[in-house]
Amino acid sequence: MDFTSIFMNLSAEYPVFLSTILYLFAAIGVWISATGILAIVKLGRRDTGLATPGSHIMWRIIGGSSLVDLSLWTKAWSGTLWANADPLGISEYSGGGSGVYDPAIMAAIGIMVLTGYVTLGRAYMMIAKLGTVSVESRGDLVGSIFARIVAGSALVCTVHVAMAIQASTGLGFFK
Repeated sequence: MDFTSIFMNLSAEYPVFLSTILYLFAAIGVWISATGILAIVKLGRRDTGLATPGSHIMWRIIGGSSLVDLSLWTKAWSGTLWANADPLGISEYSGGGSGVYDPAIMAAIGIMVLTGYVTLGRAYMMIAKLGTVSVESRGDLVGSIFARIVAGSALVCTVHVAMAIQASTGLGFFK
């Protein structure tokens, strides 16, 4: 048994990996949102004097709740950016085709899709940090968030993007 067969057999477990990634980011999202809600509760303490709510609380709640709905937001971003309203499910990447190299290509594409979900999750974690950075560095953080959203949604839609490039250039990615 060589490395390629192990790699291709591992691709049958991609749906489990995706579910684990989504549950992990959902748990992180609940934690981030809970810290935002606890910050709101702390604002009501009368013994601390006057306190005004900061934008960090709002960004924590937005970023955390977005992490909980990561799969929904992935479909929304890929539909907006890549005209792919329903990105292929992770099970489409496991298995393969009839050729010798098709299963290996599909296994590699599956890893790219999983990487796309992790990249999008990191973008939403960065959204939760927006209220804590200085005004000068906020632009850099917003640029990094948008770059991760574009890159992550492109990775999730790898097959769709490759087919669009093939249609426009004539390169033979898929037969």
